[in-house]
Amino acid sequence: MDDPVLFWGMLRMFWPLEDIQQLEIIGHEERNILPLQPTAHRLWDRHKFALRPIAHPTDPEHRMYLQVVWFKDRHAEIGLADNGQGSSKKTNLSDRGRTMEDSIGAGARYVVHGDIYELSTSDPKERPLPNIYFFQMRYALQQLFAGQQAAGALADIFGGDPPDDPGTARDEALMPSDWDNMLREALELGILTTTTEAIWRRCILERAYEEYMQRVWRYREWEAEQAEAEVEGEEEEEV
Repeated sequence: MDDPVLFWGMLRMFWPLEDIQQLEIIGHEERNILPLQPTAHRLWDRHKFALRPIAHPTDPEHRMYLQVVWFKDRHAEIGLADNGQGSSKKTNLSDRGRTMEDSIGAGARYVVHGDIYELSTSDPKERPLPNIYFFQMRYALQQLFAGQQAAGALADIFGGDPPDDPGTARDEALMPSDWDNMLREALELGILTTTTEAIWRRCILERAYEEYMQRVWRYREWEAEQAEAEVEGEEEEEV
């Protein structure tokens, strides 16, 4: 998701092109308009949970809902009644805005599967709600990435001998975020050792660098073609 071209290309695999072309950014959605606490942001980026958007049935311009969906260790569309671990699954993510009583006393309530948060605005023109279609796409894509990070999928991807070690990683290369997440999960699950994880990381960085340079050269070729076309056009006008 670090490359906008790859992002839109992936969307075309799951949505009709005309639907994508009709999407519009409303208000200031090019900025981060859903502030998350650091732990929540980290879990969100690693596809540990997603936010399922729900349109308000009678007043969608002023109100919308986001439902917390915790992913299991496999890809599945999770029902709200039971995700196999019970809807009261505790995590290291808590909501300090809500409290719960236990034998010790009051404390912050855990964010559990199925929790719903409401977003509202009193002025949809000046302060519009986030575009629900972007939340829907994000939710769908996170289900795919969560499936990639399941133990079975990671074992299939990283099982067996690692690829040939390129030796060193280029400083210019950037690790794609989805591969970075999968490598972390595979290391934590014991599918990769620190040595094999490092080899995979160098190989992926080398591939990412090669793909980046290919895009750079294609762009330069396109620039040259455009410049040549402009020169030819000017020469035709002079004639």
